[in-house]
Amino acid sequence: GGTGVEKDLKRAFTWYMKSANQDYARGLCSAGVCLAYGIGTKMDERAAAEMLRKSAEQGYPRCQYSLGLCYEYGKGVPQDDAVAVDWYRKAAEQNYSDAQCNLGFLIERGRGVPKDEKTAVFWYRKAAEQGALEAHCTLGGRYEYATGVEQNMTEAFSWYSKAAQEGLPRAQCALAYFYYAGLGTDKNLKTAFSWYEKAALQGYPRAQCNLGSFYEEGTGVERDPSKAFMWYMKAAQQGYAGGQCCAAYCLESGTGTDKDPAAAVMWYEKAAQQGHARAQCNLGYCYEIGNGTAKNPALAFSWYTKAAQQEYPHAQYCLGCCYDEAIGTKKDDRQAVSWYKKAAENGVPRAQFSLGQCYETGRGVAKDDAAAAIWYKKAAEQDY
Repeated sequence: GGTGVEKDLKRAFTWYMKSANQDYARGLCSAGVCLAYGIGTKMDERAAAEMLRKSAEQGYPRCQYSLGLCYEYGKGVPQDDAVAVDWYRKAAEQNYSDAQCNLGFLIERGRGVPKDEKTAVFWYRKAAEQGALEAHCTLGGRYEYATGVEQNMTEAFSWYSKAAQEGLPRAQCALAYFYYAGLGTDKNLKTAFSWYEKAALQGYPRAQCNLGSFYEEGTGVERDPSKAFMWYMKAAQQGYAGGQCCAAYCLESGTGTDKDPAAAVMWYEKAAQQGHARAQCNLGYCYEIGNGTAKNPALAFSWYTKAAQQEYPHAQYCLGCCYDEAIGTKKDDRQAVSWYKKAAENGVPRAQFSLGQCYETGRGVAKDDAAAAIWYKKAAEQDY
């Protein structure tokens, strides 16, 4: 906008409407977009959808795609995935790459059409061949997770690389992980750090959290706890549960910042409410011992349970302790053994030792010295 003249959104909308009133497809489309987003005029989603429909029915692919969006998200029209698929398909068949991506997305999830992962990949590839960065990244993910194609980490790495080099932060974050884990390429921690940093600097919260982890642990860069905390907080402030949990741990332990148990509890709570298992477990511990908050055994038990049900090993051990020691619940030796066993099988040394004690004493399980010895040995092998 503003080419050769001063930018004036109201005047732009006026001229778009003059064109639209003559049923010119591009004018209808531009006026519809203005109405949809309140550009140069008051937002009116219903009027926008009607404008877009008139243009779409003339075969204009940008408007077919935009009308598909209206139906997918219920903007100005009743939400209807099947109708969204129809309009996306019309635009996709005219090689409109954004529509090809969205069509693939709905087909992959079986929304408005039978689920078909292979056909979804077909449309993602069509979009990628036209240079659509999101499609490059999405294809990388399909090869990584064997969705609609055979798993191929080299192919995944290649697609992620193309999008990452064009600046897409989601792809940069994925590429960083491939360098970190040595997937589809040689392991290179410094290069992994570099790609996480590129994505983090663009505000991508997952990359910010992972970059914090690299600084905290000294992975691919010199260890710097204060920078770790800074990046964790950037991710946390965007609502990223992993960042919230890591920031909370820093505040709880005084890693890279002053200790602030109350602030730690606040951030653990935010992450826990999003279903983050580690945060749920750590929040449970804060309630159990009264760190940063009043002691509340019942809440401790509740949060441990939520995390344990997500197969978080340390929470399984803590839940076993609750049943063993009547913390926030009635004492139940059999339940204690059940949860100790789950945690022990997941490699938690304290759980292995506690399970060994149960077998040795016959508490909650039949006495079995041989089984006790096995679990004691497993814990000892982990230097417990």
